[in-house]
Amino acid sequence: LNVPTCMDLEPPSWNQPLFDRISDGIVAILLSLKLNPIIAYHKTSQIAQKLASEVEDRVRTGNHTSDVDLFRFGKASKQPPLLLIIDRREDPVTPLLNQWTYTAMLHEIL
Repeated sequence: LNVPTCMDLEPPSWNQPLFDRISDGIVAILLSLKLNPIIAYHKTSQIAQKLASEVEDRVRTGNHTSDVDLFRFGKASKQPPLLLIIDRREDPVTPLLNQWTYTAMLHEIL
């Protein structure tokens, strides 16, 4: 999405243009791939919850257009895909992927 920082998405002062850009990007990807997913999100993250409800609202209302059937793509698959929205700040796995020694840090830099 070419967004330099998403730290302006902290509640209660949402950066609405940035938030709209992110939700527009997700909806554009869903439309281009012709997907109508089930949306799940990290329950403790307000940003993930707001983004999930915004995307779900756009899918349900046809991306705020007069075409309510915008996300109905012919035959429904047996199991719809899952869109999982996770707050990257609460990622427990990434720190575990790197070794915490000076030798390992030097090896990554050099």
